[in-house]
Amino acid sequence: MKLAYMDDMRLFFAVLNGKVSASFNRYIYKRFKAAGIDLTPDMWSVLAYLWHEDGLTQLDLCVATSRDKPNMTRLLDNLEKRGLVARKQDLTDRRSNRIYLTTKGMELKKTVHPITDEAVEKGLEGLSEEDMESVRRILKVVMDNLNS
Repeated sequence: MKLAYMDDMRLFFAVLNGKVSASFNRYIYKRFKAAGIDLTPDMWSVLAYLWHEDGLTQLDLCVATSRDKPNMTRLLDNLEKRGLVARKQDLTDRRSNRIYLTTKGMELKKTVHPITDEAVEKGLEGLSEEDMESVRRILKVVMDNLNS
């Protein structure tokens, strides 16, 4: 069956981009579940930023993950309930919270990283270094265009 959007290259790009993201999220969610890890791909994306730089503000995480404030609040509530993060009031701006990994949240990286690394490797299978650089460059241009 040939879908109508396949004929329109511009629409095809937008649909395919969404499908790739959904496929990646489904893949890692299944792997997390199989490993007994109670984590969604959305939660993982927040943790990934904190593993890179702990103590980001809630707003920093919204911008980094392209999520709105209510969605981020819900994600952080769920991560906090699981004992993976803690909110602390910013010392210089009382209106702002900083998000810190707990010991449990830091340790989870050891279990999650191999799963997400494998998912990325699986997704990039068959692509050359040049292909990957082209994809990175193209997607960055698209993202910058949409964020300007």
